[in-house]
Amino acid sequence: STSVLVDAMVNPSSAIAFGFEMAIIKKTDGSLVSGFIQGEGDPVLIKDRYTGKQVAIAAKEIKTMTREKTSMMPSVKLLGLKPQEIADLAAFLNSEMNQ
Repeated sequence: STSVLVDAMVNPSSAIAFGFEMAIIKKTDGSLVSGFIQGEGDPVLIKDRYTGKQVAIAAKEIKTMTREKTSMMPSVKLLGLKPQEIADLAAFLNSEMNQ
């Protein structure tokens, strides 16, 4: 619905969908991998945020894994749009998704 879309546009961190959860993994060798969690288990699958490639990291290679609490998607509030412009954009996007 349009109201759900507006909420996602204004507050993108309110509900982050699976596959779009960001994490930073510090490996036992000191290197860092940052990206989108694709699968949890052994190994952890993460889509590298810079290369877009999926990386498998064995549990024994992970020193720490920190989940980001905010979405990478910026809020439309940063665009300086007026409330009516946000509503119009959401209505347009909603109509495009329903075609």
